[in-house]
Amino acid sequence: MDYDRLKHVVELSDRACALWDEIMTYRECIPTPFSAAEMGVMFVMVTRQGTQEAVDFLTLVRDEVKERARTGIGVVEKEKVRLFWDNIPLWYNMGLFNYFEKMGGVVVAETYSAAWSLRLDTEHPLEALAMKSLMSYPMVSCVSVNKRKEMVLKACRDYSIDGAILHRNKSCVPITLGQMDIKRALEEELGVPSVIIDADHMDDQNFSVAQFETRADAFMEMLLEKKGLGL
Repeated sequence: MDYDRLKHVVELSDRACALWDEIMTYRECIPTPFSAAEMGVMFVMVTRQGTQEAVDFLTLVRDEVKERARTGIGVVEKEKVRLFWDNIPLWYNMGLFNYFEKMGGVVVAETYSAAWSLRLDTEHPLEALAMKSLMSYPMVSCVSVNKRKEMVLKACRDYSIDGAILHRNKSCVPITLGQMDIKRALEEELGVPSVIIDADHMDDQNFSVAQFETRADAFMEMLLEKKGLGL
């Protein structure tokens, strides 16, 4: 076992997590410079952690997002509604996130963006990897509904969310559990309305585009009316 090599790899992984977390903080800006539609860049967090390539790539992404935030360049020309997406995205149709943009809506935050980011104790690499396996976001969400609810509420506060989309995911029931509690807490504690979308993050046969568009349109109309913006 090459422990020096292991320590170096863990340091690279921790650096990638730090960069990813920094990128996410810029999404708090109004208008947001980065939406869920671009979340495909997360692939490096899933497949390339512990490599210099991941650090270099995320550094470039960070610099671009930071500059867009500095100059006030948003995802859409006029951001009207800031949205939160709960649960895993629909990998076969990431364009769903762009659907809200026609009405000035942008998905500025989601639960899954934190799934692969956990800071590591680089001085104790073995223990750090063990803790990462135990405490990664999907694992936490599966064993503690209250913990997941707290994380959703915090994200909605941090990102100034106007409305939440709760993806009732047929292929990942554990992360879907507790959504009614989250829906109620969003309304009662933050005054944030939400809508439930029935779908499946892997199987497009369990998803109706027409049903999604009907619910999304009605939800956006309600949010715009609530903000006094209209269509």
